[in-house]
Amino acid sequence: MSKVILISPPWWDVYGKVDIKKVPWGSPPTGLACIASYLEKHGKSVRLVDSTFCPKGWEEIKDIIKKENADFVGITSTTPEIINAQKVAKIVKENNPAAKVVLGGIHASALPEDTVSNDYIDIVAIGEGEETMLEIVEGNQLEEIRGICFKKKGKILKTSPRPLIEDLDSLPFPRYDQLPVERYGNMFLGRSMGIMSGRGCPFHCTYCSDYIVHGRRFRTLSIKNVVDQIESLRDSYNVSSISFWDDNFTVNPKRVYGISEEIIKRKLNIRWFCMSRVDTVSFELLKKMKESGCIMIGLGIESGDQKILDGVGKGITIEGVKRTVKWCNEIGISVVGYFMLGLPFDTEESMNKTLKLSKELNLDVAIFSLLIPFPGTDVWEMAKEGKIIKCLAKDWSEFKRYGDPIIELEHVSREVLKKYQKKAIKGFYLRPKYFWHILKKTRSKEDFIRNFKMAMSLLGFLK
Repeated sequence: MSKVILISPPWWDVYGKVDIKKVPWGSPPTGLACIASYLEKHGKSVRLVDSTFCPKGWEEIKDIIKKENADFVGITSTTPEIINAQKVAKIVKENNPAAKVVLGGIHASALPEDTVSNDYIDIVAIGEGEETMLEIVEGNQLEEIRGICFKKKGKILKTSPRPLIEDLDSLPFPRYDQLPVERYGNMFLGRSMGIMSGRGCPFHCTYCSDYIVHGRRFRTLSIKNVVDQIESLRDSYNVSSISFWDDNFTVNPKRVYGISEEIIKRKLNIRWFCMSRVDTVSFELLKKMKESGCIMIGLGIESGDQKILDGVGKGITIEGVKRTVKWCNEIGISVVGYFMLGLPFDTEESMNKTLKLSKELNLDVAIFSLLIPFPGTDVWEMAKEGKIIKCLAKDWSEFKRYGDPIIELEHVSREVLKKYQKKAIKGFYLRPKYFWHILKKTRSKEDFIRNFKMAMSLLGFLK
């Protein structure tokens, strides 16, 4: 029987100025967990490793790879993680040259030829990995496996695309029992687990790369399957909080209403968080979500300038943003607002509008990110042309989530972007109105502890 090890590379240095080792919570490698359970369903022996939580660092990762001596090693990677993913692949080949190294995830799917050209990577899995990895492990001829890129006799070959998995209910639940589940959660919920209830995003934001693996079409688990998973996570791992990891959980409002009703019907008594667009929820839906345990929602607001929103294909309005945040405030759902600085055609005037809007809204948390032109996105193509956006990064090591700016625009320099990010964070959090807003929402010891931990995390980021 072939032995397989699936490894999530460490995040230690991919968050730029944020020292991830000091952050108490992380997220499990759900994609790898799905592949692990799928392989095991088909009789394969699998070891799953989240190397971010290897206490001894690279030495421990090396020891695990040597001990497992696997026939196949699957590694996942986003662009900020690709350098570490390549380092994992190098360790594999140095200790077991015969092992087949397969790299998947967003970065590899966006740039398969470039990724597989690395000396330590044998195969790139493009798109969803369950069926692809199984066929690789079972020893199928590579030319006959759809959705891969590989090297043969000095040439790089790419096969035809693999169709998306249509019946997501046919997949087994992700496997988490080999992972450090006690370390998973976030500053909003504390210790928690999560579910990806659907795959794909039908929207076309020019800066977003999330569609690359799962496509533009939104495919979903059934309501029963979703709530069965919630119940299983609650009972198996003793968690009372759940995050929905869908790019946009509320694409189908009727389905979300049904999930909320089923949670209530089963009396699961959980708290939960999700990401949403401002235009895919209604007051009635938010009320039902709150009733079923939704305590916080993340909204992609991005800009306070309507022309910028239109230019990046966001498809929302400033009035829609204000209305949805107002509804959440009235119902009692906390709101995380996500903003982006350095979007195509941004100017100091438009960024000032973004900062102004962030302070006008009664948000509980505001995240101000700098645009990163990730491979596979429209802004990546703009950056390659160097007209609207100019990418200043020398290599992938600079594509960090919260690092220094790696772009400049026609009318906005790198220094100005850096200044506005600091201005945005300080302007939002260091306001008496913000402290009063949070204080008013602190009605219990649990609320106080959660808000205090959140404030400490945010102050650490400011520092």
